[in-house]
Amino acid sequence: SSDGVTDKLTRNLVSGSGGNLVIKDEYRFNSATNTILMSGIGGLGLEIDDNHKFSTTTLVVRITDDNITDYSGRYGEISGDIRVRQTQWVERMLFFQQIKGEHKFPWLFDVEFDWFYAFSRADRDEPDRRFTIYNYNSNNETWAISTFAKSTERVYSQLDDVNHNIGTDLTIPFKGWLSLENSIKTGFSMLLKDRNVDTRRFAFQNVGRMSSEERTLPPEEFFAEENIAPGKLYLNETTRPTDNYTANQKLFSVYLMTNIQIIESLLFSGGVRYEDSDLNLTIDLLTEKGKTMLEFYVGRGQSYEERVFIIGKRQTRLGNIEIFEARYNVAVKNTHPRET
Repeated sequence: SSDGVTDKLTRNLVSGSGGNLVIKDEYRFNSATNTILMSGIGGLGLEIDDNHKFSTTTLVVRITDDNITDYSGRYGEISGDIRVRQTQWVERMLFFQQIKGEHKFPWLFDVEFDWFYAFSRADRDEPDRRFTIYNYNSNNETWAISTFAKSTERVYSQLDDVNHNIGTDLTIPFKGWLSLENSIKTGFSMLLKDRNVDTRRFAFQNVGRMSSEERTLPPEEFFAEENIAPGKLYLNETTRPTDNYTANQKLFSVYLMTNIQIIESLLFSGGVRYEDSDLNLTIDLLTEKGKTMLEFYVGRGQSYEERVFIIGKRQTRLGNIEIFEARYNVAVKNTHPRET
């Protein structure tokens, strides 16, 4: 476990009249973070004899951050001062497992066969990021919660990333010139990757209906249970269409190489590698969640289109030479008429 405190000043400069730089935004950041790190690695091996060996490796890493950030200063969009408080809890975990084998067959011209399989999973969980913005009122010298759409945002986000990787190597030794050791080596590797991101955004509405005294309260008092009621605050979903997506990649490669010992002090190595990659990114708005998001964006009872966006890339390489590449975008649409 470790603690860290940050205090820094940032400025955003823009070009003003006469080409001179002027300050648009200027903030003083104060941040405190408590980090908890846990990790472990272990391995196990099995040697049946000199020709057959097995091993496995396990790695686990878990990192948890508890952060609170306050920053205040001039916000150029409103030509005024704001104060922002953000609280964040993030958990990240990586699990990696690999098993591999090494085999030699003396009865088959000393052919060697190696293989491996690896599985990994990475997770990121952010259960409740809270974001609150206060505006400064110079008339009564008070800070009040802003009526900006993002001024009372809460975000829930989860990411899952799963990888499968398998590969083999086959080595065929043979005698060459002057009975020196040579070899031909070939093998393949396949990687499958899947990622899913699920994010939900919410913001409290009707902030402007609250009294000026109530809006000066700290977040834990302003968002108290008695203030979340009809005629007062209510929670509205503000999830963006691009907040949620799924992605997958398939990568296949194969190679062939040779090692030729010309003389004892001179070795020639050469080979070729073929690689094929298929990458897809999908933003799905045909789910119930997607329909809800669209209704919030275009208004209930309005005409709108449901869409599935698919962004893809197909690439094939021979060594370092690209022999094929294709990119594609697909949008599946389903138009809904206005309700009467």
